[in-house]
Amino acid sequence: MLNPRRPIGLDAATLIFVGAFSLACSSGPAPRLEQTHEGRLEEGDEVLTRDSCLGDAYTFEARDGEQITLEMSSSDVDSYLALYDADGHELAVNDDEQSRRRDSRIEIEAPSDGVFRVVASSFERETGDYTLRIAVAPP
Repeated sequence: MLNPRRPIGLDAATLIFVGAFSLACSSGPAPRLEQTHEGRLEEGDEVLTRDSCLGDAYTFEARDGEQITLEMSSSDVDSYLALYDADGHELAVNDDEQSRRRDSRIEIEAPSDGVFRVVASSFERETGDYTLRIAVAPP
């Protein structure tokens, strides 16, 4: 019987594994916090002062130096993300991530411990469904 954890192969440069196994790859530390929100921009939502667009706000906690990643995707609206600290100061905004024309993404290091607020909205006053992903990972 073959040992599924033991490589068999032709030489040191070519390995062939036989049997059941799993493989996991990661480009960094696993998120300490990961949330996914399915939302809808619609009349009755918060109206943003920057341009009178509709928005939904979400809060989360992060520690100084942690990596915050925010992603908003939608096939209905041209997404727009804004991140604020606990005092309401704008830390970052994004209209269109480079690789995706209508989706938004923010990556930023938390400047301090605290509660942060992300507002999911649209570039223009659009209504529709969206998905928001919030991830906070150790430095």
